[in-house]
Amino acid sequence: MNMKLITQTTNLKSAGIARILIALPLLGIGIQHLVGVAPLEPILRGAGIPLPELNAIVGPVMQVLAGALLISGYFARIGAALTIPAMSMAIYTHLVHDWADEPPLPLPIILILLSLFILWKGAGSWSFDLKCQAKKEA
Repeated sequence: MNMKLITQTTNLKSAGIARILIALPLLGIGIQHLVGVAPLEPILRGAGIPLPELNAIVGPVMQVLAGALLISGYFARIGAALTIPAMSMAIYTHLVHDWADEPPLPLPIILILLSLFILWKGAGSWSFDLKCQAKKEA
């Protein structure tokens, strides 16, 4: 795939706001899972997710990576693409297993919808994708 296509964007402020709104919960919850404040393995085990020990590491790493890409606006479409399977798993887990201290079910749904917007429009305002694009055009 062409890297220019992945990073192409416009100076759309709503895309910049959407990126930040996606990134903050991804980073916060992902870091909590990684450091053990909110252990993910028991949740995955309760939902019947295969390989819960492995997925308890891979899932939060994917969330933090997606959050970092989105908040910086550097390869934001890749961050948005990583968000969709991570939040799909969160939705599935919500539906089959009830756990304490869970984020509300609308959160992963909203993050998926905002990620689809980023996939469509690009990183938007205040992004490294836009800054790099402007340098290449100059």
